[in-house]
Amino acid sequence: MVERNVYFPETPKHFGRYHALRDNWRHSRDVMLELRKRFDREDLPGVETIAIAGSFARFEASPESDADCIIILEDATEDQQAAAAHVLETVARVLMDLDIPEPNPTGVFASPRRLSELLPPMHEGRMGSETEETDVLSKRLLMLLESRPVWNDGGYEAAIEAIFERYERYVVEDQTKEHLLLLNHLIHYFRYICVNYESNFHRQNDKWPLRNLKLRHSRIVMYMGLLVLLGEASKHTDGQKLATVRENLVLPPLERIAKVYALNRDTSFFRVAGLYNTFLARISDATTRAELNGVGYEDRYSNVLFSALKANSDALQAELSRFIYARRGQWSERFFEYLIF
Repeated sequence: MVERNVYFPETPKHFGRYHALRDNWRHSRDVMLELRKRFDREDLPGVETIAIAGSFARFEASPESDADCIIILEDATEDQQAAAAHVLETVARVLMDLDIPEPNPTGVFASPRRLSELLPPMHEGRMGSETEETDVLSKRLLMLLESRPVWNDGGYEAAIEAIFERYERYVVEDQTKEHLLLLNHLIHYFRYICVNYESNFHRQNDKWPLRNLKLRHSRIVMYMGLLVLLGEASKHTDGQKLATVRENLVLPPLERIAKVYALNRDTSFFRVAGLYNTFLARISDATTRAELNGVGYEDRYSNVLFSALKANSDALQAELSRFIYARRGQWSERFFEYLIF
């Protein structure tokens, strides 16, 4: 079993100069460790594991952050409905006791799933099909993108291993191949988030500024954290192709990016850290959040705060794009082709 400190490490030393990255990391870690203590006291029959995703799992949560829990039920659970009702009630109670806002009751985290639902039999052909439920795709990808276990590490590790193995079966057979299935699902999921933002714009118009800025910062970092691992893995045609991805899934997204920068001797990660620190410092402030959510769409660029954070996101995306393009000649040409086709 993986040591707890691997999942909940101390604040990285290179965050010392970035107060928001440092403070939010500490807050996230403290809350997740407390959640583990609270859940360990609970009897949760039929539950395989509970993982936390979202801002806590990215180690960027502030006191206003809600908790996105991925609940996976045991496949052998006879009464799935009863098990689901009990664990949902337990999670709600624990979050309320810690004064942590619950996630959207109709969102992707509202329904527990069995691992066999996240990974249906291959002969059924449902994984990634047009009939696959959105919450299934989301939970499966988020387990690899940014999750942390808060109940039953063994069940969590088994789930991560099963998901990774399903995605990497073609690479296991031939390690000259790229991680194409995972790359396709990763791109699909990120684009789904972007399209979903547009579809929700008019239904949640009062919240659009903050959602837009999170899309341009947090979701970018979440996406890039796995994308750069897949790119780095493309250097290899041996066992390192799998290990480069699998062994680094334990890192939060921002730390994955930092590691791949270091592996490529690129010293510009400080630009990513500084820009992300600016974003977190602003949105972690309740007054700032209130001001942002009062900005009308037509007036967005006349608002100094929104304009500054939009420019901040442009700089973040430009730096990450620069890093990716600079890997031409180092990462495989196939990888770059697959980013487009």
